[in-house]
Amino acid sequence: MADWLARTELLIKKEGVRKLQEANVLVVGLGGVGAAAAEFIARAGVGKMTIVDGDSVDISNCNRQLPAMCSTVGKPKVQVVGDRLQDINPDLELTRVQEFIEPERAESLLAEDFDYVVDCIDSISPKLQIIVQSLERKIPLVSSMGSGGKLDASRVRVVDISKTYNCVMARTLRKQTERALKSHFMVQLVICRRFSVCIWQRLLFMICRLKSDYSSSKVLNPLAFVQLNVL
Repeated sequence: MADWLARTELLIKKEGVRKLQEANVLVVGLGGVGAAAAEFIARAGVGKMTIVDGDSVDISNCNRQLPAMCSTVGKPKVQVVGDRLQDINPDLELTRVQEFIEPERAESLLAEDFDYVVDCIDSISPKLQIIVQSLERKIPLVSSMGSGGKLDASRVRVVDISKTYNCVMARTLRKQTERALKSHFMVQLVICRRFSVCIWQRLLFMICRLKSDYSSSKVLNPLAFVQLNVL
């Protein structure tokens, strides 16, 4: 077949295309946000992807979700979206995980060496664990927040979660993520108190570096991850 990435190469050059082809991306949730994200990631030329969703297409999805058509009602979303992605790029190395992610599953799911995580699920507990596990592994993350009942697409923003407002989901995750990260880091700090101040200072520096890796503004931001929010 002809080089279907020829137009992409004009934009990002051969080296950019090569990097995309070597990338490995995880997309969790294949609803209105996740299915569209997965398709455009595939069309960008990413070479390896894992898609996760335990749901099937419902007739009520037809007004907004990419995989939802009369012919696909009742079919698993990972099947419909997966077939579509591999029709776009037959060379795509695709893993399909047909399950609803439980909080305790997040750790094993992210055990693979992903270059990027796209979190598009609505359930708070597994969403929180995906965020925490991504941060612990230093995997760049984009997480979609609440957009139900919103009409003004011009107000979509990509910001750090600390800068969100008027979003119940973002507010809940902001508090729970802070609590989870404090708990995680406090365990390490308590252990280090038994040793020297030098070790404690070194660990604190590592924590600050971890947070700064995901923050575009504050080095000590404990909630530093990128998220998508409709205000």
